[in-house]
Amino acid sequence: MLDSQCHSDRTSFAPVAAILPWSSVRDRAAPAAKPKRDLSVPVYKGPSHVNVDLQEWPGAAVAIANVHAQETVTVDLERGSDLILVSLEEVGSPMWVREKGTRHPAGIPQRRSTSIIPAGSRVHGEAQRPQYLRHLLLCLDRPRLEEQFGGEVDIDRALSLRLMYSDDRLMRVMRLIAEECTTGGQVDKLFAEGLMLALLSSLALVGENKPAAEWSRSGLAPWQLRRAKEHLMENLARDVSLEELAAAVDLSKSHFSRGFRESTGYPPHRWLLSARIDKAKSLLLSSKLSLAEIALEVGFADQSHFTRTFTKLVSVSPRAWLRQRL
Repeated sequence: MLDSQCHSDRTSFAPVAAILPWSSVRDRAAPAAKPKRDLSVPVYKGPSHVNVDLQEWPGAAVAIANVHAQETVTVDLERGSDLILVSLEEVGSPMWVREKGTRHPAGIPQRRSTSIIPAGSRVHGEAQRPQYLRHLLLCLDRPRLEEQFGGEVDIDRALSLRLMYSDDRLMRVMRLIAEECTTGGQVDKLFAEGLMLALLSSLALVGENKPAAEWSRSGLAPWQLRRAKEHLMENLARDVSLEELAAAVDLSKSHFSRGFRESTGYPPHRWLLSARIDKAKSLLLSSKLSLAEIALEVGFADQSHFTRTFTKLVSVSPRAWLRQRL
């Protein structure tokens, strides 16, 4: 469902069908017909409301999907063209992206992860009890990308199958693309080409397919990371000491602190702050609690402390964040 479309006064692109290299040419004999690639946005099933902002980029249709739901949400990601799905924000249960026929991995999935899904891959996504999902979707025209960037980037390597992994440099590029798609205008061609090249270059440099929780070479064991996260989530409303966390996974404080940061990209206190903010977002969307009550519920000293931390991490105040999602 497309509720809105980005527009701009700047250099505009032709409709998606017109930029495809296999479009017919009326003034000369048309070559043998080639299958049309599917650059449409995947359909989310189960949400109460979906809003999609769609934009045409060089070699891609780029979309931001805002999904509101109370029940399970699924999306079939098996397509005739390559697809990139980026979790920008997820409130409530996050979405697992996995190959069809496989079970959910154990533990808590990495939020703000990226999945690269080549054409024909039997992949789907499922979020069991989400409240809000904000995804960046790039529906890619590989022949067009090969034509534009194949001389500079190994496209096959860049678009190899990788599900739910995290890379800070790549996420910065993804956020720039997402910000451009939500400014209310169509992207400048030179700027778009530069970002697409940066995206493909970053993808070609990252490692092979591993779930985000398994990327660390010297971090915590999967069971240790799972237990530490679960302990933090169960104790959001109180202060948790480093000694307590380390003891829960049978490690020294220094070994735990170093391993946790290696595995998640954050020190324990920073991860806990993010978890508190995620829980606060859930309460903002689903409850009638006041900001002061939410602050205490998720472990902040008072409303002022909660508002300052929320604004610092999310870049808008709690009330402004809620208004943008209603």
